Amino acid sequence: MKYSFIVPVYNCEDCLKHCIDTLLQVNDSEILLIDDGSTDDSGEICDEYANRNTNVLVFHQKNSGPSVARNKGILESHGDYISFVDSDDFISSEVFGDITKILDEYHVDLIITKMRKYNDVKKIWAGVMDYRLEGNNITLKSQEEVLKELSAKKMAPSPCRYVIKSSIIKDNNILFTEGIQHEDTLWYPQLLCNCYSFYFVDTPFYNIRMREVSRGKLNHEKRRKSMLYIIDTLNNYAEDKNDAQKSFIYQNNNVNINFLMLEYNRMSKQERTILKKWFADNKDIVKKIVANDKVRKMFTDIFGNFYGYLICSKITKAKVKMVETINETKGKLNGKDEL
Repeated sequence: MKYSFIVPVYNCEDCLKHCIDTLLQVNDSEILLIDDGSTDDSGEICDEYANRNTNVLVFHQKNSGPSVARNKGILESHGDYISFVDSDDFISSEVFGDITKILDEYHVDLIITKMRKYNDVKKIWAGVMDYRLEGNNITLKSQEEVLKELSAKKMAPSPCRYVIKSSIIKDNNILFTEGIQHEDTLWYPQLLCNCYSFYFVDTPFYNIRMREVSRGKLNHEKRRKSMLYIIDTLNNYAEDKNDAQKSFIYQNNNVNINFLMLEYNRMSKQERTILKKWFADNKDIVKKIVANDKVRKMFTDIFGNFYGYLICSKITKAKVKMVETINETKGKLNGKDEL
């Protein structure tokens, strides 16, 4: 068995079949469906596919979150390579032909793929993720070269964009931390610091389905507490790493801190006090984190760490809004695209 697709499943009966159908088109693969306590018909759909397809395996568990589901899939998988797929998303299975050829020829630790968004409400493609990676060529480079390049590009950390040699995950015990949100933000730097051969596929492979139903259900205070935990954990993780790995981890924490500052206006008074205290207690590490970011370094030098980040977060918010507007406009110009 060459490929293992690990799919955490929770209440997505309306689009689950499409997700599984795209995975079934990949030869020499197993599909592990981890039903995370769904209360709709998702669990039954999983069982139906398992009854019809010998390469579909189903595991039912009480609702425990995507980290527990992914970890279950990792432990139960048999493939030489692992890919993670969220149950409301789907892959471009035709791209897997190119991925197979790359793996057969080069046997790399990690293939990085391009992701794109599909607006399921408006029925339009809403742009490619990580536009900074356009035309990039991360091909058979050293870990140091790749980490340096990705630090500059600020790539989104989603685990769903990779095809990963399973031994990298299992031999290094790179599991998802359970009980937190944004767990992929903690997992991703650990994965890349343990990979030593890379290939970038410049064709959209993974498709994120943007659904109205998936919005507004996050516990925002828990998200922010999780992010502070992730920042501290990654700072500790960086201590015994080489210079390239440290720089990469710090750049990811640079992005993580910016996320927290984007949330500042919706924080309670208590949360704001905790965040300001964190900045006061971590002056030295923040200097290391901004060292390779000329813009944030300039603002933090002028206004101090806390207010420098706060100003930069407002700039980031405006830039993101502009890019989203441009991508949606392109999608509208290309017309409706029913799947």
